[in-house]
Amino acid sequence: MQTNFSTQPIKIRPPSAQPADFSTHSMKTRSLSVQPASRAKPRERRSGRATLILSLMIILSVAALLIVFNVNRIIMPGVVIYDRDISMQTQTQTATQIDQVWNQNTKIILVNDTQQFTVKPADLGLVTDADATAQLAYEIGRGADAIQELRTLIQTKSIVILPVVNFDSEQARQLLEALSATISVPAQEAQLSLQNGEWSAQPGEVGITLNVDETIAVIETNPTLIVMTGHIPLIMIPAQPNIADYSTLLADITLLLEQDYKLTAYDPITDEHFEWSVSDELIASWVYVDYAAGEVHLEPKSNDVLILVDEWDISLGSQREINLPAGINGLAQAWQTGQNTSASVFHKATQYVVDTSDSLWSITLKFGMPMWRIMDANPGLTASNLEAGMELTIPSKNVLLPLPVIENKRIVISISEQHMWTYENGQLRSEHVVSTGMSNSPTMSGIFQVQSHELNAYASRWDLWMPHFMGIYEAWPSFMNGIHGLPLLSSGKRLWASNLGTPISYGCIILDLEAGESLYFWAEDGVVVEIKP
Repeated sequence: MQTNFSTQPIKIRPPSAQPADFSTHSMKTRSLSVQPASRAKPRERRSGRATLILSLMIILSVAALLIVFNVNRIIMPGVVIYDRDISMQTQTQTATQIDQVWNQNTKIILVNDTQQFTVKPADLGLVTDADATAQLAYEIGRGADAIQELRTLIQTKSIVILPVVNFDSEQARQLLEALSATISVPAQEAQLSLQNGEWSAQPGEVGITLNVDETIAVIETNPTLIVMTGHIPLIMIPAQPNIADYSTLLADITLLLEQDYKLTAYDPITDEHFEWSVSDELIASWVYVDYAAGEVHLEPKSNDVLILVDEWDISLGSQREINLPAGINGLAQAWQTGQNTSASVFHKATQYVVDTSDSLWSITLKFGMPMWRIMDANPGLTASNLEAGMELTIPSKNVLLPLPVIENKRIVISISEQHMWTYENGQLRSEHVVSTGMSNSPTMSGIFQVQSHELNAYASRWDLWMPHFMGIYEAWPSFMNGIHGLPLLSSGKRLWASNLGTPISYGCIILDLEAGESLYFWAEDGVVVEIKP
């Protein structure tokens, strides 16, 4: 660009001529005194011409200098880029220097309270535009404000400009997010832990994380300053745990553990009650915490329950086992819902080796097991082919209790004492004199059960009526022995009223009429009848 200077011609005015002073009142000639013209006038003209020449020479020199600067694209003296004096450098030299200084050699230090990291500006998306910055430097003294800029250069000796810095926020985000994974300390969530059978709660801890968005915003505000200073503050913010406290869940766990998880069982054969409890340590291991729902519940493990039941089985001895009505899974589910359940004790079938003195009837009486059931359990067995040394299977005593057992009631009969006792909730309710079967038609001893009720049953074999009959076991299939009041013949004769207390019946247990009626309405189906020898 050329600067035009305009000059005005210098005008030199001659000195003013003064007219002669003639006096009209005096005819005397006066001596005229003529002042010579000033001698300085020729020198003033020479001085003006010298100034003009000097000015022209200066203008020509400046113009020549500007031509040299423009042709070679040289930066004006006094131009500084940030803190770099680039006076008299070419634009190309300046661009090279800018790239070397702020793109190649500059490092950016990322700093938080405890750490610092050094990266290249380009890694953070900061690139100094060397060509654009050199162009800005070159335009000093040549642009629209050239005169003012040249005056400033003459007066202050320098003009400072800042580099042109471009910022790629996505590049910065990639680097900062990768850095965040390294420097962020995640919040510690509140925890529940189980140690040595004890649950405890640890509160959450606040972490700290890099706020990538805010850090990028700091860079975007003044990317040039970041490059020039080589420093970026990393904006760290607290990272709050999602759950800071689990004391409420711990209280819920405590409530779960305070419950008594147990299994009760009843042995109707021996009239024994059993109760087994799960250890606190095992229950604690079953606690399941649903963190998402904020709930706790029990999840008994089926294998643990199986092991428990096996251990409790062993405590019953080899001939008995626990009979769970809903199986292992049913027991686990009952505990899971906070309920306890009950089971029955089952007597296993046994093996018996026939002795030389044994008969099938004696074996029947010995085990309190009807003969036909022993024969069914040993296919092909008859009273006539029984031999010493044979191994017989004696069915479980529980086969004689086909109905659900009424646990709180029991009828006990003694053949030797010809007596009956009834019990309710473990307490004696009543006792009665009875008559059992005569020797050629004996009443079996054993554990039986009330299986049926007939208000007035008829025994066609003996042509008699049995008031308030309750069947308790089948001596033979479809032939039920039971308990009833004094029988009545079809002729109207009441039998055995005077013989109570003596074995006189055909196998049933006989009560007086009043006792028979009372027992009939008290003992529902399922009540166990224990007949002792």
